[in-house]
Amino acid sequence: MTISLRRILSSLALLLVATTLLAAEDHPPTPPVGEQTITVSAATLAGLPRVKVEAKEHDNPTATYEGVLLGSILERAGVPRGEKLRGKALRAIVVITASDGYEVVFTLPDTDPAFTDRLIVLADKKDGKPLPKKEGPFRIIAPAEKRPARWIRNVKTIAIKNVE
Repeated sequence: MTISLRRILSSLALLLVATTLLAAEDHPPTPPVGEQTITVSAATLAGLPRVKVEAKEHDNPTATYEGVLLGSILERAGVPRGEKLRGKALRAIVVITASDGYEVVFTLPDTDPAFTDRLIVLADKKDGKPLPKKEGPFRIIAPAEKRPARWIRNVKTIAIKNVE
């Protein structure tokens, strides 16, 4: 019994197409994340689980910051998380803007415990008291980062944007 090379190649091509179609059914294409801007206020944190983290900034003593996880704010805003964070949604970024115009960027996986153990906190308290005026009323704290360059003070907005 002889099998021609053409028949083998045809069978392999058919198998490849079938496998691709089955994989597409398991993971349908994900649309880009809906862009939005959240104006930060006490209502932004209201009702979300609060966390405390210890962090040290530059030569200052270690402080205890309290607030909510940035990921919790994004989840409430309808941003895909966990298994749903894939495809085009992975190109979305989070732009945090301060009242003086300073901006920092995080990716969605930076904020998702399915991707990382690092915490990013939108803090409103330091050592049990409201943040000092030069830092607050809201501040991003990322205690696992070696440099506090993204520990943005006086947070005004959180914007979710797509990168092409």
